[in-house]
Amino acid sequence: MADSSSYDEILELIVIFLDALFLYVPLINEDTKCVMLDNRLMIAAIILRSVGDLIYVRRIYLRIKHEWHHCKDGWREWMGIAKKTICILPVPQVVILTFLPKMRGLKSLKIMKFLSALILLQYLPRLYPFFKMCKRVNNYMIDFFKTKNKERLMELPKWFGIAINIVGYILASHVLGAFCSFASNLNSSTYGWENLFVVVISISGLVLFMYLLGHSQTYMQETDRREKIKCNLFLGKLEKVDSLKDKAPEVRQEICRRARRADVSKRDQDYESC
Repeated sequence: MADSSSYDEILELIVIFLDALFLYVPLINEDTKCVMLDNRLMIAAIILRSVGDLIYVRRIYLRIKHEWHHCKDGWREWMGIAKKTICILPVPQVVILTFLPKMRGLKSLKIMKFLSALILLQYLPRLYPFFKMCKRVNNYMIDFFKTKNKERLMELPKWFGIAINIVGYILASHVLGAFCSFASNLNSSTYGWENLFVVVISISGLVLFMYLLGHSQTYMQETDRREKIKCNLFLGKLEKVDSLKDKAPEVRQEICRRARRADVSKRDQDYESC
């Protein structure tokens, strides 16, 4: 099994998707023109968010209990604990259960916008660990999973980097991707700035998707490049072996491919046994 902190990071990534549910709880009643709440979605969102917060509580507890005496820079440890604490503040629960039901009058829409912005502000510290994960993967520091004894690092499969970028694309689509449908119902006009605005909004999703493809392609190319470098280094060692000096280059390349397959097979066994 991989290090438990790695699984916690993946679970935190899943929890990020739950925050967007709170933004769909307030509804506008078309008959009375009043703000109402979707009770079923509200209950589901609060329960899922509370369960997700337990992951942060567990990490804070373990960090204080097991890692505090190993930390050389105490203020950095406090900063990490503070960021985790901000992530578990029950801002959405308080907003939904306390403020929204009491809103009345014309100012309610402004208050609702402010509370929605407050939820989004808490979204940022929860998103920051995922941003670091993406940066680490895209920089080809493929050291995300560690063995239990942490004596050596395991390489990530190629699909993992692509999956991380796809998840990042989905998360960004919560905000940026929604712009694609914004202003799409406007009537045609000859006003230049209005048409330019619609065009820019319409292509924002396409640009985001191209960004995803670019990151995925770059990651795959870099992974292939690293494999070729490892193979060339191994071939250089084979040329120094007396029994292989006189062999054809194709033979040494076949040995390299077989060794690479054996290494991948051994790595898969390590995933299952550690």
